[in-house]
Amino acid sequence: MCNMPMPAPFYGPTTTERTALVKLLRSAGLKLSTARIHILHNLHQTNTPQTAETISQQACLPLSTTYRALAALETYGLTGILFGSAGVARWYLIREGRPQRCNSCGQRYSTEYV
Repeated sequence: MCNMPMPAPFYGPTTTERTALVKLLRSAGLKLSTARIHILHNLHQTNTPQTAETISQQACLPLSTTYRALAALETYGLTGILFGSAGVARWYLIREGRPQRCNSCGQRYSTEYV
């Protein structure tokens, strides 16, 4: 039996949080979109890497939109991706200067390649 923590319920970003996320997207050179803002906010709320399916459900976005937004965020160095032993991809928010470890599998991930 897998001891996976349940993701926190998703609530849209507050005005202050949204402003910070907009600033982050602009500084990375990305166009603003509700999907990107909600995905970044969702990943910021959790310390556990999430599958695209979970992010899609939590942020109430179509799965195809979620994959496109995650790909763009990864390309611009805002998110990273882990591949589990079963080939399951999980995305996480890159947090500068903070070592990160997956709560479910213990795999350590970092921002070296950014």
